[in-house]
Amino acid sequence: MSVRGRKGVRASPCSGVTVAACAPGFADCDGMSGNGCETGTSMNDANCGACGRVCAAGTACMAGTCVPFVAGDGRDGALVVTDAHEIDTRLRAGRTTADAVAYPVGAVRGDGVSTGADPTGLRRGDTVLLVNLRGSAAANTSVGAWELHVVEAVTGRDVRFARGVMGTFGVGGNTDLTGQTVMLQRVPSYTTVSIGQRLTASPFDGRVGGVVAFRANGAVTVTGSIDVTGLGYRGGAAGRQCENCGRQGESFTGRGNRVCRTGPI
Repeated sequence: MSVRGRKGVRASPCSGVTVAACAPGFADCDGMSGNGCETGTSMNDANCGACGRVCAAGTACMAGTCVPFVAGDGRDGALVVTDAHEIDTRLRAGRTTADAVAYPVGAVRGDGVSTGADPTGLRRGDTVLLVNLRGSAAANTSVGAWELHVVEAVTGRDVRFARGVMGTFGVGGNTDLTGQTVMLQRVPSYTTVSIGQRLTASPFDGRVGGVVAFRANGAVTVTGSIDVTGLGYRGGAAGRQCENCGRQGESFTGRGNRVCRTGPI
C-alpha cells in the first residue's frame, strides 16, 4: 500500500497491511492498519503533532505545534472590494507593491529564507506566509507545509523571521529544495474587510500565485465571494495538429509528462 506523505506501511502475512512507522507530519490515529497513516498532524487543530492533541481556543496548529492566533495589527487599513480584486497583484494607494505580493523562495534557513527576487514589498513587522506549493515525483511529502511568520529584517534577498522556521519545506529537511516550489507571500493585516465583488489571486505560474491570505482585526463582511477556482495547478497542453502527443497537467508531484500515442489515430 502506498499513500502520499506516508511511509512504513508494509505487507503482513496475517493482516495484509501493518503500520511500521509514519512519515513526519502523519500518524495512525484511527488504529486501522488498512488505511495506513491516515491523519496529517502538521496543521490539524484536533491532532496537532500527535493523535488527540487538541489546540486550545485562540491557537492554531502550525508545523505540529499549537501557536497563538493573532488577528493582525491593521497596518494595511480597510479593504473594500468593489470589483474583481487580485490581492497579490492589485496596487492600492500608499503601496508600491500589492498588499499580498509573493516571491519564490530559493533557500530556507533556520531563521528565515532567501527569495528568488528582490523582496521590495516586505518591511519589518509584516506577516508572511511560507508555503510549499509543489514538489516532484521523487520528493513531495513537504507539499502543503505552511507557516506564518513575522519579518524581523530584510537584507538584500535575505528575509529573517522573528521566530525560526519550525517545519520541513524541502527534501528531508530544509537545506535541499530540489524539485520544490516554495513561496513567501505577504499576508496583509486589515482593520475591516468588505467584499462586495470577487476577491481572488493571480493564477499559479509555476513559482507563485493562486493563494488568497489576509488578516483582519475588525469585521469581515462578504456579500461577494472569495474565489480561487481554477487558479492552482495548470492543466495539460494539447499537441500540435496531426501530432499524437500532449502534456499531462501538473499536480503536487510537479509538471506532467509529455505523452505520445503510438499507432494510427
